[in-house]
Amino acid sequence: MRVTEIVAGLALSLAAGAVLAEGAVCEHPAKVENRYNPAAPRCYVIVSAAKDVKAVAARVQQKYHLQPALMSLSHGFVLSGVTEDLVAQLRCEPDVEVVGYDAITDTAPSHGR
Repeated sequence: MRVTEIVAGLALSLAAGAVLAEGAVCEHPAKVENRYNPAAPRCYVIVSAAKDVKAVAARVQQKYHLQPALMSLSHGFVLSGVTEDLVAQLRCEPDVEVVGYDAITDTAPSHGR
């Protein structure tokens, strides 16, 4: 295969949707917030307003073999033990609007306040 054929194929796949990870391509990926940190391999998933959070969480559990923790019946859930590739796949789920990584914050007491 020549370089021009590879470039043309890549351009077609990019035009068809966002390339998120190996094998994960979709037209309208969910927004992602924060950055992946292996020290905190969790993410929250915000579900589309018109969708049933419990049903989406159950489907995600069955498909990806992770146990969601419901954070809100009207908004979404939290997943532990995620990878960047898994989050890329979650972003392509039709009922997911936002996937965000946990942010690690300094919880040490501040001195001098």
